[in-house]
Amino acid sequence: MINQHPIKPYLFQSAEIRWFLPPTLEWEVALEWFMGDDYKKTDPIADNISGKIFSNNIKREELRTDEYLIIPHCTSVGVKKRQGKLEVKAQIGTPEKYIHNSISGEINYWFKWSFQPSESNISIMKEDLNLSGEWFKIFKVRYLLKLSKVKNDIIEISPEEWPESGCQVELTQIWREGDLQKWTSFGFEAFGGSFQNMKENLTESILFFLSTRKKTSLILQTDNSVSYPEWIQNFK
Repeated sequence: MINQHPIKPYLFQSAEIRWFLPPTLEWEVALEWFMGDDYKKTDPIADNISGKIFSNNIKREELRTDEYLIIPHCTSVGVKKRQGKLEVKAQIGTPEKYIHNSISGEINYWFKWSFQPSESNISIMKEDLNLSGEWFKIFKVRYLLKLSKVKNDIIEISPEEWPESGCQVELTQIWREGDLQKWTSFGFEAFGGSFQNMKENLTESILFFLSTRKKTSLILQTDNSVSYPEWIQNFK
């Protein structure tokens, strides 16, 4: 008999807004805008070093592989496997419209449960998950900037810090296994406190980030402002 141990999930809440830009977009255009004034100062060789943190507190993560479960016609729940963990994400309430100057999108609120199965449960879960439906691999290269609110000001902090409340700004080059077309995802993920506090944190972080960057040619509109579960429907 296999001894099973209870799986204790970690619960994370967030308020997010995200855009997916088509493969026709030149990645370098988005990256130069995201990196800001420090882009020209970066060493092209160093830029390819996984886990590098630049002088402007932006971190380039290692190439990452996530596996997503395709749930047909479902955009309110996402299920993925990453680095030995199982993550289940459920949308709370309905999306809210966001408009600022030429930028518009949808704010989504999420509960996310992250499970780290024990060794004795991994094989059992793997078999059950494989029977759940079709899974596919997504490759990601992420650039991250973390913001935090101190008193009434939004400030940039180290990407290694996890304040009680904050907002992560993310630019990602993303592509599906076996597909040469690479998408670009750009978004904000606020965390900490109530959903109302997260929304305020999110909107203030958007304004702060935009104020530190030149006007962008990227199309950040409601039409391409979707969540990961919505974007995944492209591959069903």
